[in-house]
Amino acid sequence: MRFEDARSYDAADHFGMHGLRLFPPVGEEPQGGALICGVSHFLPGGGAQMKASPRVRFYFLLSGEITIGTNGSADILKKNDSCMIPPGEQRSILNHTNDVATMLVVIAEE
Repeated sequence: MRFEDARSYDAADHFGMHGLRLFPPVGEEPQGGALICGVSHFLPGGGAQMKASPRVRFYFLLSGEITIGTNGSADILKKNDSCMIPPGEQRSILNHTNDVATMLVVIAEE
């Protein structure tokens, strides 16, 4: 997948975010193990509501800063920081800055 060929998608419970699907292409189901990879651009004040997912989520911050909230705690990810959210754990995302934050998102079965 070339970055210029990635297509936009809407992510439920997200706001002020523009997502690009890298794998599998938009409209195609994950194959053989269900790995999904995308790039999310969070505008200032953008993020995602506190919510749990049945799937593992791995976040790698490419630029900017993002606050990741989980079960009563919050951590700030900066460029080149990463975190893993286990299945069933609630998490929220917030771009607390005035710059766009860009994050690589990988979602997989545990």
